Amino acid sequence: MLEHKPQVSPVFVNYHQVSFEGYKTPLIDVAVAVGKVVSNANVDTIQLTRNGWQVYVKTEKDQAVLVATGLDLASKHISLKTRSFQAAQNAKIIIKDLPLNEVSNEEVLEAFKKLAPVTSMVKYSNIWIDGHHMHIQNGDCFLYVVEEHILNLPATLMVRDMKACVIRPVVYAKCSR
Repeated sequence: MLEHKPQVSPVFVNYHQVSFEGYKTPLIDVAVAVGKVVSNANVDTIQLTRNGWQVYVKTEKDQAVLVATGLDLASKHISLKTRSFQAAQNAKIIIKDLPLNEVSNEEVLEAFKKLAPVTSMVKYSNIWIDGHHMHIQNGDCFLYVVEEHILNLPATLMVRDMKACVIRPVVYAKCSR
């Protein structure tokens, strides 16, 4: 049986700082970068989540050193945080009516970055048939933005010279009594 021991809260590496189109930073690169800052013997876990890497170390001193020093990763110096990048609520935005062969992910991303803080790369929806996931894209793409900015997003958006339909979640007004 595994013994439960309290852990020092993790430090977070924002995935978008160390990844770019077609390249995902592998675990070994993160481990090597962390090992250059603190001893590998003091690292408990390195975990990939939807928003980035979580690095668990054994002591608060190691945590403080990582946050103060940062990491050199993917040819960049990366700042680390002690709070999750999920702390802000993210909203999924669906983009329709863009031809996949004519508009690049970078163009879509740049168009949205002008309107709201984007928290993910452009991703693609796949077709589901009878509850089975097919590895066929349906042509819709999506990304996540900080929820408090979704009211800034228009219903349509020009990406290069093409009009995209922007579908955002419904926002309900908060009432005080």
